[in-house]
Amino acid sequence: GAYTHSYLVSLFSSMLAKQFEWDSLPTTETIVMGCLLHDIGKLKLPKDLLDKRPAQMTPEELAQYKTHPKLGVQIVEKNRMISPSVKQIILQHHEASDGSGFPDGLRDARIQTLSKIVILANDFVHIIQDKKLAPAAALRELLSSPNAAKHYNAHTLESFLKVFIDPEKVTAMDRESRVKSMIKA
Repeated sequence: GAYTHSYLVSLFSSMLAKQFEWDSLPTTETIVMGCLLHDIGKLKLPKDLLDKRPAQMTPEELAQYKTHPKLGVQIVEKNRMISPSVKQIILQHHEASDGSGFPDGLRDARIQTLSKIVILANDFVHIIQDKKLAPAAALRELLSSPNAAKHYNAHTLESFLKVFIDPEKVTAMDRESRVKSMIKA
């Protein structure tokens, strides 16, 4: 469900953030908080809408769905415990480097770096969950998309590959077994 999704997005976002030289504990905490709250705006959407994936929605439903990042920021707006960076992640988690995302159609330079990480991890986790794939297969699926190179920030995508090819970070078998057990939950 939604909890597993947010948890997996947090897991893969924090693994990805560790690939950057600027990574720190406060940065990881910001990313994890942003991931846990990224879909909070969906609380304001009708339940029947949440049972569908965007590809199954009517144009009207899709337009309503695309409001959830802004609704999420409205929910947390007055909470001073939630940093501006976390609010940016909530707002920008569906943007795309080529400007084809939502809610604001921002291009790469206007998207916060931490949001670029969550955008990629969020889509990756949707592939894992929707198609019930292991992470390696989901990565192949993500990379085989004709839009991947335009949709994601190139440096972020390159760094994400290192999560999977650098055995020093997390062993593939350990990672796959943990993720498989979470997907079944």
